[in-house]
Amino acid sequence: MRYRINFTWPDGTDDSFIVIGKVDECKKKASTFFHEHGLIEKNCNPWSEEV
Repeated sequence: MRYRINFTWPDGTDDSFIVIGKVDECKKKASTFFHEHGLIEKNCNPWSEEV
């Protein structure tokens, strides 16, 4: 499955990236990415399934 992770950088810029895999893998990658870059998950709409 493909999932698009939508997020906002601290400067207010919207961005996104694609993760391919199971939803649990996607959540883990997104959570790690947010933590490493100081992003707040409430600014994100993660794990929505790509249609």
